[in-house]
Amino acid sequence: MASRKVETARRSDAKTLQEESVKATLRDIDFAEVPPRDMPLLDVAPAPGEFCGESRLGDTRADLVIRLYDRRAMPVECKVSNSAVNSFKRINHEAVRKSRAWLDGFGGRQIVPCAVISGVFNPANLETAQAEGLALIWSHRLDDLVEFIEANRVPSWGRCRTAADRPRCRAVFGDRELLPGRAVAVDVIAGRVHWF
Repeated sequence: MASRKVETARRSDAKTLQEESVKATLRDIDFAEVPPRDMPLLDVAPAPGEFCGESRLGDTRADLVIRLYDRRAMPVECKVSNSAVNSFKRINHEAVRKSRAWLDGFGGRQIVPCAVISGVFNPANLETAQAEGLALIWSHRLDDLVEFIEANRVPSWGRCRTAADRPRCRAVFGDRELLPGRAVAVDVIAGRVHWF
């Protein structure tokens, strides 16, 4: 019984440190922290370039809610696991369940569910979580989160059509033809850009 209490306390302390690390990373890239709030609609979410601490997004709480520059919301769950067995509960039961609720409630075009993870995780559990639409960022690699956020700082497709915006868009998206309606997906984990 005492060992379970110690495990829970360690996990809680690690989760708090993880949340603070993500907040510090966001502040380092000039995101502003705003007060937590209930967000039944995305209209009341933080503005682009802002984030808030633990808040209700739709019907489910998120540890952090980040508003990306392209106006999508990125609810973040911070998860620490002490064993491969425990990782199922942390990722597949808790984080994926919330991710599904956000995607069902707001749609994949408006939400980018994410989990910042540290500790011991079963790779199969992580693969399942990614297949369910949950982006995963290791807490020791928060630069991956920054890279994803910065990739969304570029003008939207509509603003890439002018001659003045094309060099900036090409700097991020390469020499691909920039056509209205064309979409890009950045795979943060593998570091790839997918065009469709």
